[in-house]
Amino acid sequence: MPLPRPSRTLTRTLLGAGALIALVVLAAACAPHATQDTLKPAGPYAQKIDNLFRPVFWIAVAVFVVVEGMLVYLAVRYRHRKGRREIPPQVHGNQRLEIAWTIVPAILLVGVAIPTVSGIYALAAKPSGRVLDVNVIGHQWWWEFDYPGLGVTTANVLHIPVGEPVYASLCAAGLGYHLQVAPNACQEQGGYGNVGDDVIHSFWVPRLAGKQDVVPGRTNHLVLQADQPGTYTGQCAEFCGLSHAYMRLEVVAQTPADFDAWVRQQQADAVTPPQGSLAATGLNEFLNGACI
Repeated sequence: MPLPRPSRTLTRTLLGAGALIALVVLAAACAPHATQDTLKPAGPYAQKIDNLFRPVFWIAVAVFVVVEGMLVYLAVRYRHRKGRREIPPQVHGNQRLEIAWTIVPAILLVGVAIPTVSGIYALAAKPSGRVLDVNVIGHQWWWEFDYPGLGVTTANVLHIPVGEPVYASLCAAGLGYHLQVAPNACQEQGGYGNVGDDVIHSFWVPRLAGKQDVVPGRTNHLVLQADQPGTYTGQCAEFCGLSHAYMRLEVVAQTPADFDAWVRQQQADAVTPPQGSLAATGLNEFLNGACI
């Protein structure tokens, strides 16, 4: 006995429910004040990526609409109808159509490839002129920022001057347990003798630059720059262990004068807190506690 066909009402209900769920999921992705919005570039290098992404995206949308629209039209126009018994005319090949759908995608791909390749080389080139060099060392699970020309090292917060390119050398450092020397350029350039074993990280500040992997045994580079003062959040974008979700960072962009003042503050000797103060208690726990 054949199974009963689902009613049109049930089909429409299922389609409506599916469309509603899709709409809710789409709306959940919208955030008017997202701090890590790659579609709101705040520097020239992020802007280059955005300038490439937008035309490629709309080309892809146009291709999707044309291809899927034709599929839907043909599926509906030539669907099987009740009472039709004859087989539709069979068409085998169409030379003009085949040439067209070979040449048009090839032209689109070439049009996308040219700005993509040139953009890759432009983003990878080390900028000339006044450039701030920073060594970025990925640990499990925190970021170390070393300013080799300034004698300053920070953790998880990178300070940069507005309007000046930052040339970051990205290295991966280990847990510090193994005392193994990794033979890579990070050891030579930054002087990190025992960098130990580690896993792959990925340095990502969406509003200032693209992603760049931080690979053990290899030095990668990334250029970023901010146009306006502010705090730009980022994170490790490569799963790197149990605390990967906590491997966040901030880039604090300051005016050149404020940045120079911050550098002088960091270079000054630390002030010892007065005895009996809460700060002195914290210092004692930090230096002598069991966790250190």
